[in-house]
Amino acid sequence: MIKYIEYDAAIEAALSCTDPLKPIEVDTTVESIVWKLRKLPMADVQPVKHGRWVELYDDISFCRCSECEKLVGWNIIFNHNYNYCPNCGAKMDADELEKEMSKVAEMEMAYGEYLNG
Repeated sequence: MIKYIEYDAAIEAALSCTDPLKPIEVDTTVESIVWKLRKLPMADVQPVKHGRWVELYDDISFCRCSECEKLVGWNIIFNHNYNYCPNCGAKMDADELEKEMSKVAEMEMAYGEYLNG
């Protein structure tokens, strides 16, 4: 199971283990940091789902979430300015992510020989 902690709390815990006026003893410092990190509470997180609204050609008043397959009325989406699915919480940005990934792939193909040496 993946465990998450808050970034700022982790940095604060790590920094509290060292004294800038004393020489660093690496083993002791690492053990202290690990001990303090293990005491931090777990963050309440959930993986982000990315989806898109799928148009239904037989019914123009509804669309379908690509993640949970549930129907949502277009009027609800536009009236509430939803950029996420009200049923499963998926962010409706899969199209933008795919565009960004294709740009990265194009750059890797164009400049791959320079990037890989």
